[in-house]
Amino acid sequence: MTKLNNIIAKSHTDRKHAYLPVSASAQWLKCPGSIAAEIAYREAHPDAEVNRAHEEGTFAHEVADFCIDKGVYPNSQKVIKAFKEKCLANGWDWDVLVTNLTAYINKIAEGMKGIRYDKMLLETRVDVGEWIAGGFGTLDVGFIGQKEIYLFDLKYGFTEVDATDNTQLMIYALGLYNTLTEGHRIQIKAVNLNIIQPRIMNFSKFQVSISDLLKFGETVKVQSKKALGDNPERIAGDTQCRWCDAKTECDAYTSFVTKDMVDFDSPATGLSLAKMSDAKIRKIIENRKMITDFLDLVELHVKTRILDGGTFKGYKVVEGTKRKVFHKDKIDALKKQYGDVLLKAPSLKSMTEIQKIIKGEEFEAATYTPPGEPKLAQEGDKRPPYEQALINEFSDLTDTDKGD
Repeated sequence: MTKLNNIIAKSHTDRKHAYLPVSASAQWLKCPGSIAAEIAYREAHPDAEVNRAHEEGTFAHEVADFCIDKGVYPNSQKVIKAFKEKCLANGWDWDVLVTNLTAYINKIAEGMKGIRYDKMLLETRVDVGEWIAGGFGTLDVGFIGQKEIYLFDLKYGFTEVDATDNTQLMIYALGLYNTLTEGHRIQIKAVNLNIIQPRIMNFSKFQVSISDLLKFGETVKVQSKKALGDNPERIAGDTQCRWCDAKTECDAYTSFVTKDMVDFDSPATGLSLAKMSDAKIRKIIENRKMITDFLDLVELHVKTRILDGGTFKGYKVVEGTKRKVFHKDKIDALKKQYGDVLLKAPSLKSMTEIQKIIKGEEFEAATYTPPGEPKLAQEGDKRPPYEQALINEFSDLTDTDKGD
């Protein structure tokens, strides 16, 4: 296998990351082989679905960087002129973005209120080559004071991220600390890590001492050498497997779930709660999300095989429940007429409730019914196979048109 230190990957526009990527450090610190596995997986699956949530997060970072750099809020004309059109073209909600980034900027201001600092860093490339060969990453916002360093990281997703012992920010802290003069390093006593997730109102902070940070740096050195070497070990676990693209083809992941946690091959001894040790039960409880994710992946694997033209004995794919949705180009007009509360969370009403307000032809013109999602079902299910169901549906529509 090609060594990873021969590969440099460009992730999003103007935000370049090296492999090993600092942003994925929680993954490769626990599973040194995960990044190499992901590279191999992506090379073998070049048509894998693009993560649209990741693209939206990248865009949010670009807007936030622009705002802080120019000293303006997201609702200013400068920002609207530069970014609103692109936001809407991608189908993202501009008002939601403005609200979230305003909260992000305010939290940084609140966190630094009354604190003196010598230097501010914005969207800064941080060299961490002393700990990770060829390593670097992009820090969102940082402030260097006389005795402490302050780091702020925008997370735009919905999965809560904790600042406590956050490996990404701690590696950035190592890189920044290394840029200081020897005299200044002696004065620095601690680093303050701040995670800001405005979409879920998660504002997490953690302070790490310089001595603990440097100890962590030694761990990074050891693990990064393993990860950058030939055939690095794969070690499964909830943190490292959660977002790994290669887990569907990982023996360590499958073995961890099916053997280490629940022994599916020996139900008489492995699944009997009466015979299961407390340690085993505890391990299952603590990793319940990993187990359910694995089961979902198994089902997805079978469903994908069938949809790709293959078979799986005893099962087929059918069309799931169909639900009416609003035409995107009708939503703004409906909001103006009936108010945001009608269509937006957290006060989202059901279609049945909405139909009592928007009635008759107006409701029908504003909505449509897309095909149901493909769903795995047993062979004896009365519904036709998925592709045949869509063909039948299309034929019904065609026949109706002919009748008109």
